[in-house]
Amino acid sequence: MSDQMLLGAVIGPMYLVLGLSLLLYSGVWQKIAGEWGKNHIPMMTLMCFNLIFGLFVINLHNIWEWSPYVIITVTGWGAFLKAVVYFLVPGDSLKAMLKLLNCKCYFQVSGAIIGLLGAWLSYLIYLA
Repeated sequence: MSDQMLLGAVIGPMYLVLGLSLLLYSGVWQKIAGEWGKNHIPMMTLMCFNLIFGLFVINLHNIWEWSPYVIITVTGWGAFLKAVVYFLVPGDSLKAMLKLLNCKCYFQVSGAIIGLLGAWLSYLIYLA
């Protein structure tokens, strides 16, 4: 199995499940983001994972060609850059950014987009 297929087999279902969760439980996600806006320190473990995951994906699949698999590359860079911002931006600025997530519609729209990308990538890997 190629690196592209392996990463797609992980990222596709991950996005599908995360997207459905964001759609079905957007109120809960809004509360979680609200708590992170008050105290961003509990995100430290998540951001360490994002940094490692992002670097892992970037090193295995840093291919910028127009194909459905560019989702994998964008996912890796997104995870990496999100972790870099978390670790390098001052805490007060992070709290201000997290407070912007106080809209339930943000989680519904992002859930729909992420879920559709996950369904598409999963289809390409498992069924096509």
